[in-house]
Amino acid sequence: CPWYPSLAYTNCMDPKLKPLRDCILYEEGDTMFGMFFAPAGTYYPAHRHQPWEIYHMIEGEGLFFLGDDGGEPAQALAEVDQMEAKPLSIFSNGPGCFWLHRPYQSHGMQLLDRPALILWGWIGDLSGDYDLRYLEKDIFLQCCKTHAKSRL
Repeated sequence: CPWYPSLAYTNCMDPKLKPLRDCILYEEGDTMFGMFFAPAGTYYPAHRHQPWEIYHMIEGEGLFFLGDDGGEPAQALAEVDQMEAKPLSIFSNGPGCFWLHRPYQSHGMQLLDRPALILWGWIGDLSGDYDLRYLEKDIFLQCCKTHAKSRL
């Protein structure tokens, strides 16, 4: 499976996300599975997309954030960018953990002290750009900073 720059980087061209890599293992119809690599300490910003997504942490550890805004259609994204939402859930995870989010549910992650290798799967409308959007106001960044301070 060839590794290539992650959609996380190519969709927003944020230089901090350039080291992220994806590898698509399977794609057919409305289903796609692959691997995701990110260096230790990477912050993957809040974003949303149409397909359901599941993650399985193979290696590494981090915090995974899920927002309380899922299920909204794409035209409502402008309103979501302005909201003062708090994360619905914060998961601390390591090897063997799974988590799932529904279509258009904001999510992001903060990796901790080790690089991460994650198996991911998308199920849903895989045509076009998957309606992948980064939130202008990152609803998870403050939680991430607060947690980092508590680890010191």
